[in-house]
Amino acid sequence: MKNNFYLKMALRNIRANKQLYLPYGISALLTVSMLFQMLSLMSNKFEGMRGVDSLILLFRFGSVIIGIFSLIFLLYTNSFLIKRRKKEVGLYGILGLEKRHVARILFLESLLVGTMTILLGLGLGALLGQLLFLFLNYLLKLPIQMAYSLEPLNFVLTATVFAGIFFIAYLYNVSQVTFSNPIQLLRGEKEGEKEPKSNVLLFILGLLLLGAGYYISLTISDPIAALLNFFVAVLLVIGGTYLLFTSGSIYILKRMKKNQKLYYQPRAFISISGMLYRMKQNAMGLANIAILSCMVIIALATTTAIYVGSENALGSHIATDHQATVYYDEEKTIDAVQADLEKVTARIQTDTFGLTVSDLESYTYMNLFGTFDGNAFKKGEGPTFTGTTLLTAEAMNELENLSLNPEPNELYLHEAAHYPYDTVVIAGETFNVKIFDNELKNFMVDPEVGGIYLFVAPNKETLNRILQKYEEIEQGY
Repeated sequence: MKNNFYLKMALRNIRANKQLYLPYGISALLTVSMLFQMLSLMSNKFEGMRGVDSLILLFRFGSVIIGIFSLIFLLYTNSFLIKRRKKEVGLYGILGLEKRHVARILFLESLLVGTMTILLGLGLGALLGQLLFLFLNYLLKLPIQMAYSLEPLNFVLTATVFAGIFFIAYLYNVSQVTFSNPIQLLRGEKEGEKEPKSNVLLFILGLLLLGAGYYISLTISDPIAALLNFFVAVLLVIGGTYLLFTSGSIYILKRMKKNQKLYYQPRAFISISGMLYRMKQNAMGLANIAILSCMVIIALATTTAIYVGSENALGSHIATDHQATVYYDEEKTIDAVQADLEKVTARIQTDTFGLTVSDLESYTYMNLFGTFDGNAFKKGEGPTFTGTTLLTAEAMNELENLSLNPEPNELYLHEAAHYPYDTVVIAGETFNVKIFDNELKNFMVDPEVGGIYLFVAPNKETLNRILQKYEEIEQGY
C-alpha cells in the first residue's frame, strides 16, 4: 500500500471522530499550556526579588507534578477514545487490513493530533503567560517590570515530554488492537466493564499514602524552607487519592454488597451493582476531578490570601512611610544621640521636607562587634565575628509590653542566641545572664549590622559605661 493511503485514512478518521478527538485535543492542549507556563516561570530570573532560589525550586517541583498529572490524565482520556473506536478498528480487520496496517494508521493519527495539540498548546502557553505577567505587573506595581521568559529550551522540553506521553498512548492503543480479534473489537464499544477485583492491600496503601501526605503537610511550618518535604507530600497525596478511588471505592462497595440487609434493598441493590461494574473507569475520572479541584482551590485561596494580605505584609516589614538615618564618623554617647534625634525630628517637620511626624517611635540601642572567647566578648574581628546588640530594659519593655527588671549587675538575653553560659564579660565588666523567651514583634535592628546576641541592660548609664570602656579598648577584652 502507498504511504499516502495511510495518511488519508488517518485524516479521514480524525474528521469522522471529531466528537471524540475534540475534547481529547482540548484537554491535551491545556495540559501542554500549563506545563510550558510552569517551565517558563522556572527559567525566569525575577530580577530584584528576594527568595528567587526557593521560588524557582518551587516551580521546578510544580513542573514535575504537572508532568505526572498530564501523563495520568491524558492516558485516562485516551482510554475512552480508543474504547469508542474499537468497532471501527475491528471493521478494518474484517475488510482485510492487517494489524500492522492498522497500527500505522493509529500512529499517523497520534502524530497528527499530537503535533497539532503541542504546537497550539505552546502558542497558547506563550500568549497566556504574557497576559498573566502583564496582569501581575499591574497588581504588584513594582518599580521593575517582570518579563515573561520565552526560552527556546522550554519549548523543546515541553514538546519532548508530551511527545513521550502521546507515544505511550499510541502503544496502549496498539496493544488493544494486537491482543483482540476483529469480532471482539466490533463488540468492544458495547461491552460493559467487568467486575473489578478488590485489593485490600492497595486500599490500605492508599490510606497510608494519603495519611502520610497530609501529616507531612500539616507538620511543615515553613513550606519555603522545606520544599522537598512539601513536594513529597503532594506526590503522596496524589498517589493516595488514586489508590483510594480505584481500589478503596471497590473494596468498600464489595463490603457493602456482602451486607445482605443493606444490599437486598431496591435502591441499594441497583446503586451498588451499577457503581461496582462501572467504578473501574469512573474511579480514575473522580480522582482526576478531586485532584484538579484541589489544585484550583489551593491556587485561588493562595492567590487571594497573598493579594488581600499584601498591605499587612508590607506593614509588618516596613511599618513606617518614611525612615531617616543619621550616620556618625565617631562614636557618641547615648544622650548625645538622643539630642540629635530631637534635632532631626524638628528638621523633618520644617518646610524643608514638608512632612508632619506622627506616631513617632524611637528606642536607643548599640551594636558591639568582635568575637566570643568562652563567655568573654573580645573586641576586634576574627574567624567567628559576632555582632552583639544591647538596649535598655525601659526601651524593650515599652516596645514589647514586657516587664523586664534586670539588677545593676545583670543582663537579660533573648533565647534565640542559644548562649551556654550563666555570665558574660563585656568591656571588662562581668554580668549575670538571665534568659527571656518572649516573641519580639516590634524590636527591629538593621540586618546589615544587627547583633546575633541581644542583651537587655538595666539602664542608659550601664550602656554608656559599657560603650566608654569598649572604646578605650584597642584590641582584646
